[in-house]
Amino acid sequence: MGSVNTHKGQDFCYSGYWKIYANEEETRALFDRYAHCTEDFCSCLEQGCSFPDLVRAV
Repeated sequence: MGSVNTHKGQDFCYSGYWKIYANEEETRALFDRYAHCTEDFCSCLEQGCSFPDLVRAV
């Protein structure tokens, strides 16, 4: 597994919420889950749910 320190920010295979250097398929799936969670969270906020209640639900 690589890191920013090892690669100096270069040679990444994908960049999303952060740069990834290995396990691209798994990390893309994780990014998709983050995006879905963000959409759900924002939708609940727009519908009037309170921020503290949403954070407790996580």
